[in-house]
Amino acid sequence: MHSSGTSLRGVAYDLSNIESQAESYLGDVRGEAAKIIQQAKQEATKIRKQAEQAGRQTAEAAVEAILDKKVVQQMKTMTPALAKAVQQIEDSRLDWMRHWEKSAIQLATGIAAQIIRRELSQHPEIAIQWVQEALQLSAGAAEITVHLHPTDYETIGNQVE
Repeated sequence: MHSSGTSLRGVAYDLSNIESQAESYLGDVRGEAAKIIQQAKQEATKIRKQAEQAGRQTAEAAVEAILDKKVVQQMKTMTPALAKAVQQIEDSRLDWMRHWEKSAIQLATGIAAQIIRRELSQHPEIAIQWVQEALQLSAGAAEITVHLHPTDYETIGNQVE
């Protein structure tokens, strides 16, 4: 007994039991910590993938915007050049058409002249018919002068006068 009147009693502790409980508790804590670390790693991986995807989408959108802007700028410079090229092609086409129309007319005139000369050499009376048609067309004129080639005049001159 103590002087205060209280008594102390000896309590027996089994330290091996406390140690095994502490080891068991420490094992549980370590297991929970490992689970938390594993979940944190999984969450970090998920967040990293989401960030990569978001970054990729943002980068793709930025690249697309830059490309759109460049295309618009190039079209602004190319449109007048293309319009000018189209106009030049159209002008060239019209020049080509005029040239070939003129060439076709010259060819047709040359062919007609050869046919007329051949027909007149074979049928000189055709010239008289043409002179008559020309006179009928100019019937309202006060004075008419007909010019004939000397060879034609020799052939049909007496019939025209």
